[in-house]
Amino acid sequence: MPGHHLPHVTIWEFDKVIHFGMYVMLAVLMFYGWQKQVSFPGLHSKTFLKILLITSAYGFAVEVMQELFTSDRQFDLVDALANSTGAIVGCFFSARFIK
Repeated sequence: MPGHHLPHVTIWEFDKVIHFGMYVMLAVLMFYGWQKQVSFPGLHSKTFLKILLITSAYGFAVEVMQELFTSDRQFDLVDALANSTGAIVGCFFSARFIK
């Protein structure tokens, strides 16, 4: 979505909370799906690490693509860190509560 279509929020941290929350949800949903699938049993080994790497790389790649392919959005390292932190929390939550 172009940056000028996003609602203007004056609270700086709100954007980071949204990034964090979306990546918590992404990691939890990925973990749940990987645990429930039976077609590829190899995915069940090192699930935590695989999901953490995929979600963190995805979050970083999205930030890079914003810089390279849009004119009104830019790379933000703090957003990438919020994405990765959300992925970490989501993986820990999933490892603890999803069996």
